[in-house]
Amino acid sequence: MTTGLIVMATGRYASFVPAFIESAREHVSDLHRVFALGEDPDVGRVSPLIEWLPWGHLPWPYPTLLRYHAITAHRGRLEAVDHLVHMDVDMRIEQRCDFSQVDGLFAVEHPWFVGADPGDLPYERRAASKTYCSPTESSQYFCGGVQGGTSRSYLDACLQMSRWIDADLANGLVPVWHDESAWNRWCSEHSPELILPHTYCWPETKVGATPIIVALDKNHGYFRATSTWQAAVARVRPHVAVVRRFVERSARRVLRRLSISLTRRRT
Repeated sequence: MTTGLIVMATGRYASFVPAFIESAREHVSDLHRVFALGEDPDVGRVSPLIEWLPWGHLPWPYPTLLRYHAITAHRGRLEAVDHLVHMDVDMRIEQRCDFSQVDGLFAVEHPWFVGADPGDLPYERRAASKTYCSPTESSQYFCGGVQGGTSRSYLDACLQMSRWIDADLANGLVPVWHDESAWNRWCSEHSPELILPHTYCWPETKVGATPIIVALDKNHGYFRATSTWQAAVARVRPHVAVVRRFVERSARRVLRRLSISLTRRRT
């Protein structure tokens, strides 16, 4: 049995590929290929494991919203393996993962919503959306960053989810959590054959568990940017807030001292 990983490596996200490949090579059983979808063919030269598949970088949220379209567009190549696993490229695999035993589809519990009340789960709640999911349809919420199964089952799911998103866009709707909303809609209609614990998509900044796959912390604005200017703004913005707070504190101190000085002169 062969396993293929799918990653979206468009724009600045391509910089995560080398580290991702290293952790995948070490920890994913029966790994045959990593399919990297992006606009830069040089990504394919990072490792013999990588097969580059062309897909352009778009303004946010389309890189994530249209990932099922990208996967569907390359179905002919992706069918070459027995099992497919889509992972966000900004992941680090830390323990052994064997996806070759999955029969059908698997989903991963979202680490921030384990045990949450169904009414608090962030499903798409607009009934006009094709990704709409009511609280009575499911009591679990799954992350979009790790998912997959047998190739045919997963590719069939991707095709249907891409159609839902097309229908929403045609009606001027963007699902609230983009591709993740579509995935949860799919899972509410077709129960995954295997549900993996939230340690398969554990945030780097979250404590309380020993992760199997880590979702890396990052500057979202920088990596989602489609231009050098946008990236520069994203990198500077957090520092601007720090400088602003410093200036405000300094100004208050100066005003207090000035007020004290004026009071003393009057007396």
